[in-house]
Amino acid sequence: MRRLLAMGWLVVACAGCAGVVVTEGTSGPIAWHTVDMGPGKRSISGQAVETYEFTLVIKNVSDRTIT
Repeated sequence: MRRLLAMGWLVVACAGCAGVVVTEGTSGPIAWHTVDMGPGKRSISGQAVETYEFTLVIKNVSDRTIT
């Protein structure tokens, strides 16, 4: 019974995390967000592959210059 309960909680925990998509955030002096998200197709080594494309926008939110 305990094993079944533990497996149930594991499934719930993993399923809950899989649906979370983070599209903006900050890291130190940098703020970022994504735009123009969507599926795409590319050719890699002569083979067509499906991709997920997006544009990453970053901004310096501190008063210092970042290099």
